[in-house]
Amino acid sequence: CAGRTCRKLLLIGNLQMQNRILIAEEQQECCQLFKEFLQRYGYEVTAVHAGVDCIEALNSGAAYNVLILSWELPGEEGEGILECLEDHGIGPVAVVILTARVDRIRLRKESEFPSVTWVQRPFKLCDLLEAVVSAKPVPRFLTAVGNAGRLSEKNPTGS
Repeated sequence: CAGRTCRKLLLIGNLQMQNRILIAEEQQECCQLFKEFLQRYGYEVTAVHAGVDCIEALNSGAAYNVLILSWELPGEEGEGILECLEDHGIGPVAVVILTARVDRIRLRKESEFPSVTWVQRPFKLCDLLEAVVSAKPVPRFLTAVGNAGRLSEKNPTGS
């Protein structure tokens, strides 16, 4: 990662005020690397390693600007979390999906969630930073969630 490029991205990111990030990544070593890298550039980062923990963190009341979401999470895959965000209006939050998939299913999901930023694995850390800086809040996730709409491990649909 060229330090100069990352510094330019950081300046752009600070102007956008996206500074609270939730990372949901099943590989703990990768998650720690992403967390430390983003903290070095001034972001406040919370990390979880399972889909259920991601949903819990989103329901905690903490206001995250960006959700970095592994598509293949244990407990609740990325698609289920995106559907929960859409169904229950958690946000506003910009979503960055990390995936190694390049098949038809992924291409269909990209068309279903066009505002989501997709990052293909493997990637460079600067690619992740660029995705965070350029990610925009997903319009259909903008409704506020009340207690009745809370997601839960036992009731993932919130109904």
